[in-house]
Amino acid sequence: MLNIEQMKHVITYYYLELLPDHERSTPVYIQRDCVYLNKTRGEICSDLYSNKKYHSILKKLHNAKDVHQINSVPINSLCSIEHKKIPKESAGVQFIIYGTPVEHVCVQKRYQQICYYYFKLRNFPTFTQREILRWLHKQPWYIPKLCEVNFILKRLLDSNIPEKIHREFLEMVSLLSV
Repeated sequence: MLNIEQMKHVITYYYLELLPDHERSTPVYIQRDCVYLNKTRGEICSDLYSNKKYHSILKKLHNAKDVHQINSVPINSLCSIEHKKIPKESAGVQFIIYGTPVEHVCVQKRYQQICYYYFKLRNFPTFTQREILRWLHKQPWYIPKLCEVNFILKRLLDSNIPEKIHREFLEMVSLLSV
C-alpha cells in the first residue's frame, strides 16, 4: 500500500496539475507513485464494480460528475441495492446523482459509506485537488500568483494535508477491499 512519502509525491503531482503555466516534466519517482496509486484505485473500484450486488448503483456513481446526499428517504422507498423496502425514513439515504441523466436513488444507511468511498476513490484526483485548494485559501501567507511554486509545495508537504489525505485513502481502501 502507499506510504506517506509516496502520497506526498502524488499530492505534488496533483498540485502541479492545478497550475496552468507549470512545466509538465514530472520526475520518474512521482510518475511511478501516481501509476501505482491509479493501479490500486482501478483494481479496488473494478473488484467492487464487478460485485453484482453493487453493480447497478456503482454504475450510476461511476460516471457521475457530482452526488448530493439527503439523509432520509421518502416513506415506502426501495433500496436500490437490495431491492427491499427501507423500513423507516431515517434508515436510508437518498443520492441525487448528477450524470447523464440525473438520477435519484435510495439506499439503506449501511451502504452509504461504500457508495461514498467508491465515488471518492473513483474521483480521488478531484477530491485531493479540492482539499489542496481549500487548505491554500485558508493560509494567511498565500497570495495567488505571487508565491513561488516551490515555496507553496514545501509548505503544503510540511502541513497536515498529506497525512490527512493518506489516512482517508487508507480508510477507503480498507473499507472497499473487504
